[in-house]
Amino acid sequence: MNIEVTNNKDIYKISINGRWDMSNAGKFINSLQSSLSNIPKSKKLSIEISDQTNLPLGIILELGNILKEAKNSLSLAVLEVNFGNNDLESIYKTISSTVLTKEKAVVKDELLVRIGKGYSEFVSELNKVLVFICLIVKEIINSVYHFRTRLRYKEIVSQIDSCGVLALPITALVNFLIGIVITYLLGNQLQYYGANLFVVDGIASSMTRELSPILVAIIVAGRSGSSFAAQLGSMRLNQEVEALEVMGLSANNILVIPRIIALMIIMPLLVVVGDIFGILGGMVIGTLQLDVGIDNFIERLYQVLKLQNIYVGMVKAPFFALFISAIGCRLGLSAEPNSVSIGNNTTSTVVQSIVSVILLNAIFAVIFTNLGI
Repeated sequence: MNIEVTNNKDIYKISINGRWDMSNAGKFINSLQSSLSNIPKSKKLSIEISDQTNLPLGIILELGNILKEAKNSLSLAVLEVNFGNNDLESIYKTISSTVLTKEKAVVKDELLVRIGKGYSEFVSELNKVLVFICLIVKEIINSVYHFRTRLRYKEIVSQIDSCGVLALPITALVNFLIGIVITYLLGNQLQYYGANLFVVDGIASSMTRELSPILVAIIVAGRSGSSFAAQLGSMRLNQEVEALEVMGLSANNILVIPRIIALMIIMPLLVVVGDIFGILGGMVIGTLQLDVGIDNFIERLYQVLKLQNIYVGMVKAPFFALFISAIGCRLGLSAEPNSVSIGNNTTSTVVQSIVSVILLNAIFAVIFTNLGI
């Protein structure tokens, strides 16, 4: 058995001579795979098999599988297989048109296997996000140090307008309605004990410390995070990111850092707006439904509202903004140049951002509890 590879510029030719059967099939297959690995991609390939009479069907089937994989992996423009024996060539063509064209059956994994794969994917994605965030934080520090030349002030102001100013109405509305709902539910329980006034304690601490930062983060993830992914994904689709790199410019400095800085600046302000309107919603329902007058509500609020709770919410906000913007920018830049990938990455941005916000909030809760804050 002998395998020869020749290159005629336009077409690569592999000639297989000599007799081979099941006794030396392994050696033949290894030699053929080694020869195929040296063929450049997108080339024409011709395989000549001669001096064969009674070739086993199993070897023909294995040969077909190897050539099918080679055609897909090498993106071969043309693949020709010629046998010296007409009967063998007819068998090979029959196998190629029937057995080898069928897709493999999809085998569903067991529940534990799916859980393991999901956990592995989660850890891998979390690692990529953390690496990207560390890289961006380093570049932000360098940009702030060289703020006169590297920071793009106009882009930052533009992003503050689109991410913050335009988000004020929906942020105020959502927090106002949640304030109404929380106060109503809490007040219904306190009425049994004649402690309507203590509803102020609950709405003040819950809105400033937990609810407002979480609600604002979810709104920003759905609004700005997805927008970042879609914008940068569209730029990838139109090859604008590659154009920046060709001109020697950093895509991170121009596209990513202004978005992250803008969101980290505006997020604490959105949280404060959420605090105000959430408490206003509580005041409205307390006055109309729970017989807590406005004067009594404000007086009790002045007594129980702690600045430390407001600070806790504002401390969380920049970290939420960092993760949301970093996830959106990373998935936008890593999107493939097609509409399906952009849509999938935009959806993944919202999901990953909300999950990361919830995890961060849990971490902060543990930290602040241990610190006695």
